Amino acid sequence: MAVLTVAGLAACTNEKKDKKNEEETDGLAFYYRISGDEETGRTTIRLQFRLPGGLSDSSLLLEEPSHVTLDGEKLAADSSRLNGIYYETDRATDSFTGQHEIVFTDDLGKKYTEPFTYTPFSLAGLPDSLTGKEDLQLEISGLDDGEFLHLIIIDTSFRGNGVEKIEPVKNGKLVVSAEELASLKKGPVYLDLIWDKKRTLKSPASESGLLFMNYRMKREVFLR
Repeated sequence: MAVLTVAGLAACTNEKKDKKNEEETDGLAFYYRISGDEETGRTTIRLQFRLPGGLSDSSLLLEEPSHVTLDGEKLAADSSRLNGIYYETDRATDSFTGQHEIVFTDDLGKKYTEPFTYTPFSLAGLPDSLTGKEDLQLEISGLDDGEFLHLIIIDTSFRGNGVEKIEPVKNGKLVVSAEELASLKKGPVYLDLIWDKKRTLKSPASESGLLFMNYRMKREVFLR
């Protein structure tokens, strides 16, 4: 396994902690996060390496010849006070849809490959206005049946509670009942759809690594 060094917020770590972290090179936790949204049309890929159970301030800097690539492109390290050290790149969502692979290479040249498929969902069949007297059937494509969507609908009223639920897509649809629509104040309403997926990594290099993927879209309709 590669030798890595804790960096980033040096002022927040003492020499004893740094030495301990340098010695704990085995059993690293890999955190790979792919986040996109329709509004910007961009997808951000952020990769971090931490000590098992560590927070962002325990994120690690890969020391050459260790490195990480996305689809063959070597990623450079960056850091922030809030997020610690990370490896990040930004892509247009339209061109990033499909299959990809992240490859971590340790200082001995051993490679650990993590393949994944990123498929943002799309929404069809949403009218510009609704009567609220019938169920609203949101037509979802790009997700398998059983995959969950987080739906939030809010109106412009100060005291409105809105609608919020996490439900699986069934037969390519997500249904908002007429009863739920009736709880909203008539006028502009705002829909927020969020897809989140988390799974353990396939790479044996990581004892507790995770892959996070999410995509978000927003819509505005008029409730009559």
